[in-house]
Amino acid sequence: MSRFDAMYPKCGHECNCGMMCQRAVAIDSHYAGKLAFMLECMTWDADGNFDNACALLEEYKAEWDKVNPPPPTFMGEPVIAGQVISAQPPATPEARNE
Repeated sequence: MSRFDAMYPKCGHECNCGMMCQRAVAIDSHYAGKLAFMLECMTWDADGNFDNACALLEEYKAEWDKVNPPPPTFMGEPVIAGQVISAQPPATPEARNE
């Protein structure tokens, strides 16, 4: 359980609070300074800080996905009833020939 789950147990994509979402504000407030600092670190040593920056960004995105989940398809295309949903991007022509 993340700290945001504990602070806002009923706040998420179901609460329909829109732009006044307290959880979203808390997530942005918590990560804004960390992401800005990591960006500065990347300007000094991109190779040394790349993995840490990616991990922090993935952590931020995971918290935001709880507030605003991504579409079930690759680019948000409509889903036909009964169709199997795959979140994987379409294969390239080269990959299909192998």
